[in-house]
Amino acid sequence: MPRFPWHLSGKMSKRKKRGSISDLWDRVARTVSSLDSRKISKKDFEKELASVAVEANKSGISSLIAENLVKPYLQSKKEVKVEFVGSTTSGEDGGVELAGDGEDVRINPVGIYRFHSLITASKGMGTVSEDFDESRMLCFHKELGKLPGPYFIFIAVLCKLAMANQIFTAEKRGGKKITPGGLSVASYFPLLWALKQFEAFYKRIQNRDMRSDFGIIWHEGEWIEKNKHQEARK
Repeated sequence: MPRFPWHLSGKMSKRKKRGSISDLWDRVARTVSSLDSRKISKKDFEKELASVAVEANKSGISSLIAENLVKPYLQSKKEVKVEFVGSTTSGEDGGVELAGDGEDVRINPVGIYRFHSLITASKGMGTVSEDFDESRMLCFHKELGKLPGPYFIFIAVLCKLAMANQIFTAEKRGGKKITPGGLSVASYFPLLWALKQFEAFYKRIQNRDMRSDFGIIWHEGEWIEKNKHQEARK
């Protein structure tokens, strides 16, 4: 089984190979930051993103995603195509667009970066809320935010698949399956499903335990419903 193609094993390496996905991630981060602070022109911003997309498509990550994270969850037998695009949009959809029956996947690095920023923003927010669903989501975001930024490429793709196909596990009350409404890429259920699939993928590829490597602590059973959560915390 191949290793991740961007030379990450367990903790993030401090030395980043030029053209590796961690190097490309840092380039996107710097470019977005420079645009936000008006240190570069929109033209230079677009040029850099186009370059990042080209290098990402050459890295081997597209085929890795297609074979391991898209094909297993599609009913369609059409050829799967995963492509990085140099879009400059904010990527409110989490940076992933599915076309056709889901076999055509377009990944927007800027959208992924914004998605990662949205999740990690929860670190500075309180987790005590009268609203159980909101509290659960914020707490989960804090745990998910422990993952290195480049891994959110996988999380975003899986999350988008979960939302498109409603294949995440929802709560059951009285034997009836509940499908939450108003879902977004930051919602608890599709993100939880995405994390579980990524965890299994990480184990196969890296032969390591993701939760141990990054200190992720999440006991799903404690967050099924409000009363059970309160009992578990006593």
